[in-house]
Amino acid sequence: MQQLHPRIRAALKKAEAAADEAARERRSHLTDAADPEPSSARSTGCATIS
Repeated sequence: MQQLHPRIRAALKKAEAAADEAARERRSHLTDAADPEPSSARSTGCATIS
């Protein structure tokens, strides 16, 4: 069981990175402006579109 926890954390980290990238993709397709968040920035919440 102890070996499973690091694998779960790694999978969650990958999923979070994919969600962040998808949010950047959505924003870039909805506007002609430059990406407001550099790829190294981490989002702490849901992206909102106004």
